[in-house]
Formats: sequence, C-alpha cells, structure tokens
Amino acid sequence: VGAAAPAPAALTEEAGVDSEWDPLTTEQVTEYRDAFLRLSPEGNNKTILTTQLGELLDSLGYDVTPEQLEEFEREADPKQTGNVEFTSFLVMMAHSVELPDACELDED
Repeated sequence: VGAAAPAPAALTEEAGVDSEWDPLTTEQVTEYRDAFLRLSPEGNNKTILTTQLGELLDSLGYDVTPEQLEEFEREADPKQTGNVEFTSFLVMMAHSVELPDACELDED
C-alpha cells in the first residue's frame, strides 16, 4: 500500500493543525473530499445541501438509519442553513470515527 495523498493545503490551513477533525487520517480526508466534490455544485468543495448528506454517506459505503441521518444532519448543519460545509462534514465524520460500529458499512 502506497503512502496516502497529502490533505489539500487549503483544508489544512483552514482547519488548523489542532483541528476538530484531527482524528481522521489524511487518506480519509482525501476520500471524503473526493466524495464531497462529486456532490458539491461545480465541484466548489465548499458546501453540499443538507439533504445530500445521506447520498454522500451512502457513496462512502455507510448504510445509516433515518434516525442516524437526522443526527448527522443536526451535527453537520447545526444552524439549519440547509448547507453542509466541507469542514463541518469532516468534524461530523471525526466525531463519528466509530461510524462503522454505529451503522453498517456496505461491503458490496
């Protein structure tokens, strides 16, 4: 297995070294960024709609219950703006490092 790709410099600078998403590996951040970009309008890497969060988690192989999705939506969009910023998504995922234990990871 080769070395993980470095996290985008802009993300590292924006969140800082002691960021809330620090528990995530560089490889995870890159995987999440790539999946986020596929849903982000024009690949702006800034936001997705809160309603797209389930699709994003599904694309990453997570099968969440409706209740879990509601909880993730509240964490990723606490101000209920209807948008999820990438850094908020990373924080949500870092807080859910045990996500595969909390929900089923699709093996398909």
